[in-house]
This record gives sequence, structure tokens and C-alpha cells, in this order.
Amino acid sequence: MFRSIRWKFVTIYFILVLIAMLVAGIFIIKEIDDLHISEASQELEGVRHVLMPDLQDLMELSQNKELVLNIIEDYKRVSFGINEEVWVIDDNRNDVIATTGAGDSSFLKDEDSINLMVKARQEQKKQELVIKDINDNRAMVQVYPITNLGENTGILFLRRDLSSVDLTVNKIREIIIRVIVASSLATIVLGFIISKSISDPIKDITRKAVLMSKGNFEHYVQVKSNDEIGELSETFNFLTRRLKKSLREISLEKTKVEAIVNHMTDGVIAVDNHHHIILMNPKAIELLNFGTEGYFETDFDKLIEPISPTLTYNQITTEVEDWVGTQLITIEDSIVKFNYAPYVNDQDEKTGIVYVLQDVTDAEKLDAMRRDFVANVSHELKTPLTSIKSYTETLMDGYVDDPETQKQFLKVIDSEAERMTRLVRDLLQLSNFDSHKITFYKEYNDYIDLARKCVNQLMMSAKKKNITIKMITTQEQLVGLFDLHRMEQVVINILSNAIKYTPENGSVDIQVIERDDRAIVRVKDNGIGIPNDDILSIFDRFYRVDKARTRNMGGTGLGLSIAKEIVHGHEGSIEIESEFGKGTVVIISIPMDVTGF
Repeated sequence: MFRSIRWKFVTIYFILVLIAMLVAGIFIIKEIDDLHISEASQELEGVRHVLMPDLQDLMELSQNKELVLNIIEDYKRVSFGINEEVWVIDDNRNDVIATTGAGDSSFLKDEDSINLMVKARQEQKKQELVIKDINDNRAMVQVYPITNLGENTGILFLRRDLSSVDLTVNKIREIIIRVIVASSLATIVLGFIISKSISDPIKDITRKAVLMSKGNFEHYVQVKSNDEIGELSETFNFLTRRLKKSLREISLEKTKVEAIVNHMTDGVIAVDNHHHIILMNPKAIELLNFGTEGYFETDFDKLIEPISPTLTYNQITTEVEDWVGTQLITIEDSIVKFNYAPYVNDQDEKTGIVYVLQDVTDAEKLDAMRRDFVANVSHELKTPLTSIKSYTETLMDGYVDDPETQKQFLKVIDSEAERMTRLVRDLLQLSNFDSHKITFYKEYNDYIDLARKCVNQLMMSAKKKNITIKMITTQEQLVGLFDLHRMEQVVINILSNAIKYTPENGSVDIQVIERDDRAIVRVKDNGIGIPNDDILSIFDRFYRVDKARTRNMGGTGLGLSIAKEIVHGHEGSIEIESEFGKGTVVIISIPMDVTGF
């Protein structure tokens, strides 16, 4: 119960009021008691003023006992009804000469009384004391020395009963106790009411703070006053609004960052000083082939060490200066570039490492293709150039005088020049495809007529090898939207390859049909075929299955690459099915109405 601030307030109020009332009560009782004692003292002083002049006129009290008794009797008649008691004591024998008291005077032999009388004789001045009897009843006592001509003749002993004073003080004490009790009860009630006005807003703020800690910022504290509690409530509401706004902004920024990081084409991994992964986007998981959950609870070094020990956190922080570097790592069929650098806190202390992963497989392949392309072009040009140069030098040096031999040399030079011209033309055409500079002039033409024209053009080449070319179709016409010149180039390239790689006495079939609003051109031969390992690369530039044989046949290795680009420009597809040693089938499929130009 006393853990509540309300009861703490009530307890504090109660203790403060109780202490105040007790101090006030004690002070009041003390003052009243002192006042009554002072009054009693003054009354006794009055008795002395009445009796002392007559008593001091007597030389010997014991010898003038009659006179002393008369003086006391006269005083008794005058002071009838008062509470003062008078004793006149002889100085020599300490005998009571006269008294107004009718009771026991044994208290005169008490130690306190004797001491007072002895002190009064010695100092020759008044002595005063409040004494108690055996029943704890108080009395005011004054002792005066009686002198005559500077000599002590006796003692005037005055006593005033303080029972009435004690009665009055006890009554006042009871009243004060009742007041203290009533005030304490009132203090508890008022303290509870007052503390409630303080504790309720604090409890309200506490409840709203708990809701805030759970992410609920829709509740505000009601401001009921203009005091410090009201200011606290207003400040809390202001804090709630600011936190709500700040968290909304942080959440928005977090969402943006998450969206950016999660949809980055590069992988991102953040590792802290304890080797814990604090951030890893899906691309990083994909590149590293992390197929199972739970890597956020795993030591990063244990995950990355099988891939590359040099990329572990311990290795970088101990071996790499400034923790900054780049590494190329091969992961299965992919080449991943790791860039890493530290991230720091507010005190500019390194608190972890950020890894940025880039899939550079295509770039590396393109770079390799570029190198191969340059090597292939150089090789393709080197052979005819070497041949031309050697034949030309021979002719220029005059070593050949025979006109027939000179003519044969010139034919070789012309053939090699034509070979280079074809290579440059094919390269230029592929370059235009790569830079999207090729324009297709698409018109409605007949695919069947196109196939017949291409067959007629290559008939002589087929007859030289005694190869039979057969045209297969069930339609008279098959009209579609295509670039006649480009598609003629494709069909001639496919047919010429079929004739070129088919042995003598073989056969080549060309079929033209319509299927699902697409024109299908199918060229089949029973030639040497293509190994399975080479089919996937058959459309690569300068790729040859049998490089030496193809080069001797005059091929550049670019025909199928150009054919593929042309077919794709018509939104079509080209596929090759082949079995090594048994033949090859090339299937071209193009929509009848091509929408792209």
C-alpha cells in the first residue's frame, strides 16, 4: 500500500500535521502551566508584602510568639478563602511559631524544604520552588528570610497548592488531544483528496506511457490544471506527438531503406563486432546460396569461411589495413565481387563491416567474349592477310613469269579479299544489331515463295555434292509480315549450312507451314550433326563445331549469330535439334503479323 504515491502523500501530510499539533499542544500546555505558576508566585509575593513588614519589626520571634500569632490571625481574617498557607519558623530552633495551615506540616522536614530554608538564610533572599508531595500533587513554595537589623530572626515559609492548576492543565491537555485526533482524521481525509488530485494524473500519464512503450501513440493525457502537474501533462502530450511524428518518419525512412536494400541488384551484408549478421538482403542470400533460415543467429565467419577464408571478419580486421578491400570469388557458376568497408559509430569507432556483393558473371563473360572476339577477328583476318601478303610479295618480286600462274595467284588474292570482305560485312551487321541501328522493312510477303527462291539459289551448290533438296508444304501461299531481304538472308544461311555439313548424296528438306498464327520454316538434313555440348553455344559469334573444317569451307562463324538477331527482330524464335552423326533440324518460328518495327 505504501508503495503508492497517494499513501505516501497522506502519510507525509499526517505526520507533518501531527508533529505541528503536538508541538503546539505542548507549547500551549507549557505556557498555560507557566502562567498559572507565575500567578501563584505573584500571589505568594503579595502575602509576603503583607506579612513581612510586621514580622521584621520583631527582634526575637520566639519571644514575641503572641505578636506573631496575632499577625497571622489578622492575615487569616483578611485573606479568608485563599489557597496560600503561611508558616513562620524560628531561626534558632526551627520551630513553627505560627501558621495558617490546619493540615500536616511534615513536608517542612523534607529535603527540598530544608534546602530552601538553608539557602534562604545563607543568601538572605527569596527562594522559590515547585515541589511534589508523595501523591505527586504539586505546590508552589516560597521561602523568605526574616531579618531585623541585618540579623536572621526567622523564616517565612509560604505555600500555594497547585491542584487547581494541574486540573486546568489536564483539562486543556484532554482538549488538545481531542483536537489532535480530530485534526489527524481530517488530515487523512483531506490528504487523500489532495493526493488523489496529484496521483491520478500521474497514474494517467503512467498508463499512457505504457501504451506508448507498446507503440500506441493515439492516447493523450487530459490536462486538468495549470500547475506543475498540468505542465507535466502538456509536456507528455507534446512528447507523444513528437514521438509519433518521429517514429512515423523513421518508419517511412526504414521502409524506404528496406525497399531499396531488398530490391537492390547488389547484395548487402552488415556484420557487427560480435560477428552477428545485422542485415542481409535477398540478393546476398541468393548470391551466397544460403538456402536455410537461421543465419542471423549464426557466426558470420562460419558461414563465409567455406566460401572464402580471406573474407572472414577476423581475417579482414587483422590482416587488411583500414578494413577496406575488394575480392573476386567464384561461387559455383557465378563470379561475385566482394567490396567491404567498415562502418563507425558516433565516436568514430569501427563497429562492424559492410559487404557489398556484385554478380559480375555476365561482365566477366562479356569481357572474356570481348577478348575471344578480338582474338577471333585477329585470327580470321591474319590468315587471309598473310596469304594475300605472301602472294602479292611473290608477284611484286617478279618470281612468277608465267601468266597462268600469275592469274592463279590473283584468284587466290581475290578469294582471300572476298573472305575478309564477308567477315567485315558480317561484323558490321552484328555491330548494327548491337547498337540497334538495323531497320527492318517489313511488308506482307509469301513465305513459300521465299523458300522456293532460296532453294533455287542454292541448287547449284547442292548438285555439286549430289544433295537432294526437297520442298515440303501443303499450302499454295503463306503470307506474313516480314522483311523479305533479311529473312532471305536467314533461310539461305540455314540452307547453305545444311548443304555444307551434309556429305555427298545426302538430302536436305525444307518445310514451310502455318501453326497457331505463326509461320514455321523447318530445315532438316542428314549431315554430320552437332554434339550436345556444342548446341548451347552454336549461336555464339565465331563459334564453330569443327573450326579447321569450317574455316576451309569459307565460313566466318557469324552466320547463325546474324540469323538469330534477324529472327528476334521479327519477334520470332530459332531452335536447333541435332544428333551427332545423324543430322540437324533448324526450326524458325515467326508471328504472321509482327507488331514491332
